[in-house]
Amino acid sequence: YYVTVSIYGCSAQDSIFVNVLPLPDVKATNDTMICYGDSIRLEASSSSMPAFISGFKYLGDINGHYYYMSDSTDSWKSSKIICESKGGHLVTINSLTENNYIWANTGGEIIWIGCTDEDVEGDWKWVTGESFSYKNWNSGEPNNSGNEDYGQMNYHGNTGTWNDLADNVKYKYVMEVEPYEWSTGNKTNYIYVKPTITTTYYVTYKYNGCSYSDTIVVNVNPIPD
Repeated sequence: YYVTVSIYGCSAQDSIFVNVLPLPDVKATNDTMICYGDSIRLEASSSSMPAFISGFKYLGDINGHYYYMSDSTDSWKSSKIICESKGGHLVTINSLTENNYIWANTGGEIIWIGCTDEDVEGDWKWVTGESFSYKNWNSGEPNNSGNEDYGQMNYHGNTGTWNDLADNVKYKYVMEVEPYEWSTGNKTNYIYVKPTITTTYYVTYKYNGCSYSDTIVVNVNPIPD
């Protein structure tokens, strides 16, 4: 769009470029039926998540969580800001499976991960606020040697274990993108549910500031007497 201002026989012009992004797609499984007391797995899929994000290398995905490794190094705080500007966050690791996946796909490089105890020393938290239940600290870590408040992987060699560091060094980092969100609060591409009455479940897929939703109705039939 162009705007022109004219006065006293003179004019100036400026322009605004409006980039229209396509809506992301998401497809949930069909409406279904269960008997009272049963549970069921509901799934969703999308073809919207790109394998390329500028400044990152695509590593792959697990259960609808997508992982990208940075091309360049940065401090922990700057890495956090960059990931969030791309629609993701510094990777949060919640199981041995996820830890080993990140470890295997980053080639043993030292990388920043999304945990910190900058608010309260010794009280480690993920940047997303999710439970910090799984831990894989290297022996003797975290030790806060020199006011170290930020987590990273592979500092003690290609081991997949974690270490705490200060923010005065630069390393590569892994970004995690979680585009799926269910009405139950889950952020995977599937959920298990056990409704007691007929229930409609919503799944929303968010990418590039746009979102699209689909629904699944689970009809609950009473147990015959």
